Amino acid sequence: TFRDGFVGDILTSTVRPMQDLAYTVFYLTMGLQGWWTVRTTNINNNNDDTSFGNEVPIERSWLLHTVLLPALTLSPLWWRFCQTLRQTYVTKNRWPYLGNAAKYFIAAQVAVFVVYEPERRGELGWRVCAVLGTLYQIWWDVFMDWELLEVELENGGGSGRGGGEVGSTDKWWYPSIRMRLRRNRLYQSRVTYVGIAILNVLLRFGWTLTFVPDRYLSPKSGMLLQNFTTGGNGTLREMIGPALAAAEIVRRTLWGLLRLELEALKVVEKLRDEEEQEEKRHAIENGENIGLMDVSMLEMEGDDVVLEPMAIGSSGGKSSSSLMETVVLWNDMSASSDVHVMWELCFYATVFTGMGMIAAVHRQVY
Repeated sequence: TFRDGFVGDILTSTVRPMQDLAYTVFYLTMGLQGWWTVRTTNINNNNDDTSFGNEVPIERSWLLHTVLLPALTLSPLWWRFCQTLRQTYVTKNRWPYLGNAAKYFIAAQVAVFVVYEPERRGELGWRVCAVLGTLYQIWWDVFMDWELLEVELENGGGSGRGGGEVGSTDKWWYPSIRMRLRRNRLYQSRVTYVGIAILNVLLRFGWTLTFVPDRYLSPKSGMLLQNFTTGGNGTLREMIGPALAAAEIVRRTLWGLLRLELEALKVVEKLRDEEEQEEKRHAIENGENIGLMDVSMLEMEGDDVVLEPMAIGSSGGKSSSSLMETVVLWNDMSASSDVHVMWELCFYATVFTGMGMIAAVHRQVY
C-alpha cells in the first residue's frame, strides 16, 4: 500500500541516526562490560587500580564494524527493495516496480562498497557509480514519485524542417519535446515546486553520503579511522555527520509534501470517477438520456473488452507499434504462473543479498 511504501522510504532516511544510536549503545555496553571485568579482577586480586588499560574494545570490534553497522545501513534499503518486489508479484507488472527496485539496489551496492572497502571510496569507479545512482534517484523523484513534469512530444510542425507538407514522414523523425509543470496541483505557488525540486537535487547527494559511517575499522591496522578527514583540529569533520543527518531529514520532509500531494490528487480523482459512474448508472435506471457512447461504455464495463487503437498507415507507425507491443509483453506478467514470477523475484532478492554477503566475506580484519 501507499502507507507501507511511504514509511519504507522514510526509514531509508534514518540510516545516519540509527548508526549513531547503535554506536552509542555498543560503546556504553562494552564500556560497562570492561568496567565490570576490571572491577571483578581488582577485587579478586585485592588491587585498587581501576584503570581499563590502553586498548579501547570498540576500536577493534569486528561485530560492530563488520556486522552491526553495515546491517543498519543496508536493512532499510533491503526492506524497501522487498516491498517493490512484492508489488511486482501482486500487480503482475514489472514496471514501474522493478525500476523502483533498481534504485534501491544501486544505492545498496554503493553503500556496501564504501562500508566494506572504505579506503577505496575515493576511486573513480565508486564516484561514477555514486553520481549515476544519485541522478537516477533524482529522475525517479521528479517523474515517478511526484509526477512533477508533464512531457509532451510534438511530431513536426506547420513549418520548418520537421514538418509542413501533408503526408510527409519527415515529421516523425524530428520530434520536439516540451516539459511543463503538471496542471493538477494543490499548492498555488509554482515557486514551491521549483524550490523543492532544486533542494532535492542538492540534498540527494548528501543522502548518498549518509550511508558512509563516520568511522571505519581499518582492515590493515585494525584501528578505528575517520571517513571524513579535513585536517586541523577536526571541527569541520565532527560537524559533517550531524549536518548530513539534518539535511536528509529536511529533504525527506520536502519530498513527503509533494509525494502526499500527488497521492491525495489520485485519491480525489478516483473518487470523482466513481461518483460519475454511479450517477450515470442512476440516470440509466431512471430512463434519462445520457448519450449513446456513455451507455455503451457502461454496458462494456465489467466485460473483458480490449479497445485497440486505430492503425496508422506508415512505416514509422509499424515500427513504433511493434516496439510498443514488445514493451507491453515484457511488462505484463499475468500470463506467467505464480511459481515463475516468484522464481524471478527470488533471483533478484538473491543477487541483492549475495552482493552484501560476498562483500562481508571478502573483508578481512587483522
